[in-house]
Amino acid sequence: MKNSDNSENVQTMDMVGSLGIESIRGIGDDELKKILAENVLTVSDMQKINPLFLYEKVKIPVCKLIEYRDKAATMLNLRLDREIVDILSKKDFSIQESLEMDPKKIEKIAGRESVKKTVFLKNLSKLSTCLNDQARESCKIDIFRGGAESQDPEEQWAGGAGLEDKKKRFEILLSNNKVAQLVERMLEGWIVELTPRWQLETELGYVYPEAEEIVDKNNKVVEAKLRELYEAGVLDRHFFDKVFRCPFCGFPSVLLRYSCTRCGSRNIRQEDMIQHYKCGHVDLARRFKTGDKLICPQCAAELESLGKDYLKPGVMFECQNCGDISGSVHKKMFCYTCNNLIEKDKEVLEDVWVYKISNENRTLLLEVLKPRQRIREILQDKGYSLDSTRIINGKLQGASRTLHYFDVYAEKADNTMLIEVVSDENQVEIGSMYELLAKAVDAEVDEAVLFAFPKASQAVRDFALHYNVSVIEAADLYQAVQNFEQVIKVSGERHLKV
Repeated sequence: MKNSDNSENVQTMDMVGSLGIESIRGIGDDELKKILAENVLTVSDMQKINPLFLYEKVKIPVCKLIEYRDKAATMLNLRLDREIVDILSKKDFSIQESLEMDPKKIEKIAGRESVKKTVFLKNLSKLSTCLNDQARESCKIDIFRGGAESQDPEEQWAGGAGLEDKKKRFEILLSNNKVAQLVERMLEGWIVELTPRWQLETELGYVYPEAEEIVDKNNKVVEAKLRELYEAGVLDRHFFDKVFRCPFCGFPSVLLRYSCTRCGSRNIRQEDMIQHYKCGHVDLARRFKTGDKLICPQCAAELESLGKDYLKPGVMFECQNCGDISGSVHKKMFCYTCNNLIEKDKEVLEDVWVYKISNENRTLLLEVLKPRQRIREILQDKGYSLDSTRIINGKLQGASRTLHYFDVYAEKADNTMLIEVVSDENQVEIGSMYELLAKAVDAEVDEAVLFAFPKASQAVRDFALHYNVSVIEAADLYQAVQNFEQVIKVSGERHLKV
């Protein structure tokens, strides 16, 4: 039974994936021609694009390409309840006809399972934002059937509850706006992978530069946060390397020390051995040297060619303290941070990872971050462009040529705006305002906006009033979006004072 369900799910995904990209809402005729010319033909093709690479060829703003890719991903991952779809399919309903159907009729189909009705309507609403008018009229409802809805009702809604739990975990993790900014940069393709770089003077021994620049300068804090994001399903990871750690202090400052097996002195010398084929004599290489020649100390014959007259069977260790010559030495690990000797096999061996966005949860992450996207949409509706030549690899270039991380930068002919989103457990303090103003001044923007969660300190409010910075205080991003819609109405009238 399960195999049958799985094969039907694959078939459903194939049907959706084979839809032409002209069905995706928002793609204009000129954009369509450019994208098709790059052999991006179907919804499945669109879901796989790298927006940055495609931009170089089609010159369509990256933010639009990201929007189209995300809509394709939503369509491919969306499943509609099989029982409801089966009944609507018998009536040969299109997506549009299903959208126009009286919710009370859907409730009758779902029976007492009001949750089932709610989820169906919610998913149908998501679908309507991804398909254009023509596609909604022509696409039949049954191509979106399948998924978790193929399970027994109890299993199905347990799975739904699991999805909601995952979404709540994501919302909690991404309520940290610096973490949310990092995840957004990765979703948008500005940061493809977080690859560690060795930096042995740090406690971890390696750093994640891109993540530290956004999230925190402390590499232990960043590593813990990345691990937490991986465990929650936000990030995937793959093996990079291993690092040795001292079991006493935890630092990776571990050295291998050799000492004489006879007297324990560390003053030992490693030297090649030579074996003379003719007489069989084996000795230290230096004892064969006579000027520029190699002369066997036993038979006095000259050695002319390695491999013909002689060979080098290995190395020996000569103690400069007691003169002992041996083929082995005592090996001990030593930590140069805490000066402790580490017993054999007692050092800590730890995996180091490369992190990237989880493809499995990409659509859910986009849904959780949707309020941020709504801020961008509001700006676009007001005629702002989010795609600027000043944005280089996801950073905003200032007049000083410094590259700044930012949340949102928008511009139009008569106005430019820089937006920063900051959260704190109690209130946002003045340091965040200083950072915003420094970026705004260097970027020479007309307006600066600070989103403060859950609220701003009085010092921030006073500073904002003096420099004419807009401060939006809100308990969450949803409330902030509502407040921002009021601020944007007077966009262009609140110029930054510096």
